[in-house]
Amino acid sequence: MASMLTKNQFFLSLLVVILPSVLCAQSVESRIPYYRYHISAEGGINRLYGDLTENTPAGPTFRIAAGMFLIHGFALGLEAEVGLLKADNAAPDLESLNFSKNNYTKAAVGIRLYPLLFLQDDHDRRVEYRQSFGRKVVNRFYLGAGFGLVYNTQLGVHETYAYTDPLLGDDIPIETAFSERDRGASNLALVNGGFDIPLSSLNPNKLDFFVWMLNLNFQTNLGLGKGKDIIDGWISGNGSDAFNVYSIGLKVAF
Repeated sequence: MASMLTKNQFFLSLLVVILPSVLCAQSVESRIPYYRYHISAEGGINRLYGDLTENTPAGPTFRIAAGMFLIHGFALGLEAEVGLLKADNAAPDLESLNFSKNNYTKAAVGIRLYPLLFLQDDHDRRVEYRQSFGRKVVNRFYLGAGFGLVYNTQLGVHETYAYTDPLLGDDIPIETAFSERDRGASNLALVNGGFDIPLSSLNPNKLDFFVWMLNLNFQTNLGLGKGKDIIDGWISGNGSDAFNVYSIGLKVAF
């Protein structure tokens, strides 16, 4: 009986010694916050680089996206985008004016790699909230690539202007070229990069169901038709059309 009591006292003493250490470790090494899924809405501008290169004014763009982390730091995503692409040959007169102006709709799938998040271990993720704001932003720098399809609808193929002859006073119609195709689809290769800037606290003891971020993204969209794509509506060029998108938006992870 004395021997049994001694053993019970030993285990009780051991528990008293170990339990505070475990509780202390839990307070330092909190649970690992993990938000696998995300959605975002972004707006920005685009620049078209096609067969008409002399003047490429910016056009508006709007995008929605959704994705998920396959593993920490490596994500798979889908996106849908609409916008207006514009370019012209900067002709000094209407007779020689060629221009492109079209609405586009794009759908794409791609991957993103966050190099520093990918290299984090469990401990790094637990205590990341203690790092500076700048380091948290740098941790969320990413590079991505993907493939997509863009469908263009030209806002008219030709336009006619009335020119008044100063000598005769007659109206002379002048027709300007407005692309060569009024609509069509082209395949795209995508390359992008950017930052997810955290707006929510990353302290695992203060996190809510959602984590909000500000997304800054740059994306290059390259036509794969090698002169046959009609991103700018012209199929007479030798190179591939491309357009860049610069966007900012709100992203939520859950």
